[in-house]
Amino acid sequence: MTLDELTRISNLSPSHFINSFKQTLGVTPHQYLLKIRIERAKEKLQSSSLPLSEIAYELGFTDQSHFSRHFKKITGIPPLKWKQNFVQK
Repeated sequence: MTLDELTRISNLSPSHFINSFKQTLGVTPHQYLLKIRIERAKEKLQSSSLPLSEIAYELGFTDQSHFSRHFKKITGIPPLKWKQNFVQK
């Protein structure tokens, strides 16, 4: 869903919707969506041997670099390092 769709459904202006969302969940809608995408990426990294570029594409990131940047920002480590740590455990 887009922000426009969410604001139309909620009958709020975009700024009021974003502020209400952030007050309720502690993050903006965009940050929330990124966290969900990264959680799905973790599942894919655990269960498949797909290349990062394919995982990035499947989860809606513009490219592997965009995906890796956000993955590291949220988890603290790059996706391949995260996968190596998970596989070793």
